[in-house]
Amino acid sequence: MIVVISHSSDSHATEVIQKLKAQGAEVLLLDTAQFPRDIQMNIKHSTGQHSHVDIDFDGRNWNLLDARVIWWRRPNSILLHPELSPGENLSFTYGECYAALTGLWTCL
Repeated sequence: MIVVISHSSDSHATEVIQKLKAQGAEVLLLDTAQFPRDIQMNIKHSTGQHSHVDIDFDGRNWNLLDARVIWWRRPNSILLHPELSPGENLSFTYGECYAALTGLWTCL
């Protein structure tokens, strides 16, 4: 699997993705702006072969440990739920989401 960190408005990335898919590659376009609203992450650390890093996104569960290539193209900023009120809670939540994504990259 190939993971492209970008967004659907990135015409260069979407063209590359189309060409990769035409050659039979499994490609995930991962838009970081959709986390945590539309992407759920599950990371389990353990010894041996039992660790996993999954995300539920776009109606599918993706095992990111299957990724052989990650293209850090044009990541978007994290967009939090609009119901969150400005202030300390918003900053804390953003920091936690940022830490989760940063931790995700170190697992792969």
